Amino acid sequence: MFDIQTLFASQHPHFYARHPGLSRIAIAVGRWLWKEREFKAFAAANPDARGVELIARGFRYIDFDFDLRDSELAAIPASGPVLVIANHPLGYLDGVGLLKVLTAIRPDVKLILNTALHDMLGMQNHTIPVDNFRGSISKTALRAIREQLDGGGVMVMFPAGQVSPVRAGHIVDAEWSASFFRFALQYQAPIVPVFIGGRNSLAFYLLAAVAGPFTNRILVLRELLQVKLLREMFSRQRGRRLPMRFGKPLNAAVIDRQFAAMDDKLAFVRTRLYALAKD
Repeated sequence: MFDIQTLFASQHPHFYARHPGLSRIAIAVGRWLWKEREFKAFAAANPDARGVELIARGFRYIDFDFDLRDSELAAIPASGPVLVIANHPLGYLDGVGLLKVLTAIRPDVKLILNTALHDMLGMQNHTIPVDNFRGSISKTALRAIREQLDGGGVMVMFPAGQVSPVRAGHIVDAEWSASFFRFALQYQAPIVPVFIGGRNSLAFYLLAAVAGPFTNRILVLRELLQVKLLREMFSRQRGRRLPMRFGKPLNAAVIDRQFAAMDDKLAFVRTRLYALAKD
């Protein structure tokens, strides 16, 4: 499950075959950055764990969790299509944390997840794989999102599509995509905003600032940034309790009538989401 070489070869078969030397270097660096031994030790200690239970055990293993309020969770609609959106300060922990929380309320939850973690977790019932670095969602992923909402399920999306960068000393999402809002309108799904607290290490932000602009073109840099983000779970987030605040559902149709420009609609939702940080 947590084998860097197997994962790299399966995700990049052509590069792996054509450039064995560069592949070995990338795999060696990945093993160190990703703490492969610790991942394997966890997998060996939990051979029977699957799905959301695997996430729960992983949180216990690194002594990490989110601080929740039951009163806020009670506001999540018990049935029908729902779009849960969140800021993205941590990376992988944001997604799997939301999956862990929401599946305890409703079983029909799906999350857009980085392809690497999708493959590792083996949670096809709850995850839709995407390549975060390419900046667009594949037709297959779009079809899966539509099927999820059309079937009355909960869809979790990160409008920024990437981990929040540092801006003026603050961790704030990059520009949001409007796709979540269009989905909410099309399927008459209430939008539940979620604010997630926390930040990654300074080393991660420096690496992201240097490597980020080139990840679409240079494969090794993309892999390096991914494995560094995974390492953050052990080196930065271990032992932490971070806030996860759920807001009241927003009606996309009402917002759509209130504002003419899409930028204004997104700004309204974004403001409501970040206001949760003060609660």
